Amino acid sequence: MWSGQFRLTLIFLALAAIHSAPIMAPSLPQKIGQCADTVIISITDRFGDKLSALPPADGFDPGTVIEFGNGVRQFSYEKKTSALGSQIGDKTQVCLAAIPKHCPPGDTRGRVYKTKNLRTGETWTMPDSLHLCGGA
Repeated sequence: MWSGQFRLTLIFLALAAIHSAPIMAPSLPQKIGQCADTVIISITDRFGDKLSALPPADGFDPGTVIEFGNGVRQFSYEKKTSALGSQIGDKTQVCLAAIPKHCPPGDTRGRVYKTKNLRTGETWTMPDSLHLCGGA
């Protein structure tokens, strides 16, 4: 009943909401230095495409998005080469490394997590949102 353009707009808005608002769940580390064991459930660039080790032909870096079974998401405007060898299902340890200060009530964006892939031994640090709390 809805037009194709309207459906695409709804899908885009839903994806934008998913990729901008972090999930806060009891299984997430709540204090700096606290860690949680989890698994990778998705690893893509910022546009949902497969993360590639090859440099982009046009020079545009599509970044990295990694999602975990416990609800943590990590985002970067740059490709995280340390995460390139990671696969869906890899066991990881995700530790809360930083919490932004002076955030509006209920805005938890901008937490930074340090992750270690327990299969590859690689580590990376990324925030849970492309914007800090109170931002865009």
